[in-house]
Amino acid sequence: MAPESYQGVVADGAYHPRVERSRVELIRLLGEHSAWKERRRHAVGAERYKTQLNAIDMLVEGGGGQLEQALGSMDLSLSEGAIYESCRTFDLRVLWLRRVWQFFQEKFDQRDGELADTLRAADEIVWSCYHHVLARARKMGLAEKTGASPLPFIESRYSPSTFPADLVPVGLQSEIDKPFLREHLNRLPVPVVRLQPGCVSGPWWLVYAAHEIGHNVQYDLLEGQALVNGYRELVTATVRGSGGGPADVTRWGDWSREIFADIFSVLMMGPWAIWAMVELELQGNVAMTERREQYPSGAVRLALLAATARALHLDVRTSLRGVDPVGIADSSEAGRHDMTFMEPVVAATLEPISLIGTTLAKLCNFNVNEFQGGSQMRPPRVEALRRTLAADRDPLASATHEGPRIGAAASLAAWSDVMETDDELRHNRLRERSLKLVTASGPPGTRAAENMSEAADAADAVAGFMRSLLAADGHDLET
Repeated sequence: MAPESYQGVVADGAYHPRVERSRVELIRLLGEHSAWKERRRHAVGAERYKTQLNAIDMLVEGGGGQLEQALGSMDLSLSEGAIYESCRTFDLRVLWLRRVWQFFQEKFDQRDGELADTLRAADEIVWSCYHHVLARARKMGLAEKTGASPLPFIESRYSPSTFPADLVPVGLQSEIDKPFLREHLNRLPVPVVRLQPGCVSGPWWLVYAAHEIGHNVQYDLLEGQALVNGYRELVTATVRGSGGGPADVTRWGDWSREIFADIFSVLMMGPWAIWAMVELELQGNVAMTERREQYPSGAVRLALLAATARALHLDVRTSLRGVDPVGIADSSEAGRHDMTFMEPVVAATLEPISLIGTTLAKLCNFNVNEFQGGSQMRPPRVEALRRTLAADRDPLASATHEGPRIGAAASLAAWSDVMETDDELRHNRLRERSLKLVTASGPPGTRAAENMSEAADAADAVAGFMRSLLAADGHDLET
């Protein structure tokens, strides 16, 4: 006889122990999600992620409802083998739904433990670098909507990374490309940004988030990834016009997304984007002249960052930290060759871009006076905050859209002043003050998207995901 809780799930109250086993797993998933949803809604800062949380809830609850209907329509007159085969496929669908939910669940739940302070600061920096650029684009008529702010999380990987638009996060990839992930899941308004564990002990390394958000901005600024494709065309045309051959054109086109993000990071963090990149790229001269698939060589990359800063009238002598990237690049034939195209690409990028009808500097509201200039009595914002932090005092935060990214740059600047001192207590105090500064510098309010179409987009993504999931057979669903 079927348990009372099972009535109505299978037609005519029929009961089959294998079907019951599948149903129990679905109900367990929905129960766990319901409890998590309630806890998440009452967590600190939950109101800032309404769009993302609503999309995840829609996925699990809506998807779970469709799976329940599919189970309820199962034909129990089939052979035992056919029933077991159908239940196995059903279980795989439930597991995929659970896997997707848990991927996002883990990212949100990091905000409840020892990573909470770091991620609250990261949230503000990501918002500062992403939202105000998209908001300015809307005012300029370039973007119809401001997307949901990317969700930063910490993972034990060396390099930061982001997963916007057409990129399925590594945690949801498998040996076989899953159509229901590739075609639909990436349309959910829950972009994520992976940060390295070093940001916990040294929150000044959160400046790396600016590069990652550059990717999100490039993907989200124009519909259909028009800026991603258009910028690649700009870079390849520039290289071709500078005498580059087919191999050069292809190579620089493949590098174009990372070049855009690098230049964006300078617009957000000024010379401190370069200071931080030296930390990642500095190696022996041979290693620094090796080309890579997605990036120029380390030497060419640093030279490109420095050329960007100089074009923006920033002083890069300190930020290069004694490294001579041009000299290092000149030590190899490939480096000398690639440097031929570096300056023209930087110049083309900083000129008005036809696709957006303005310069990136204007779109990003770049102001050189935030980083340098002024006077001893009235130094630029980064310098004033740097002095206060390095002097072991609490700086005065300014609740503005630019505040968190300026605070992050100032924190790294202060770290550069004290890092040579063997004073653990002072380092810990700088960490605490840096987190406090960045977190307090952001404006109040939600971090949800500012356009109601986000909910419709999420609903369409969930519907498409579930159609593909329900259509996939057991072989397709194997992980």
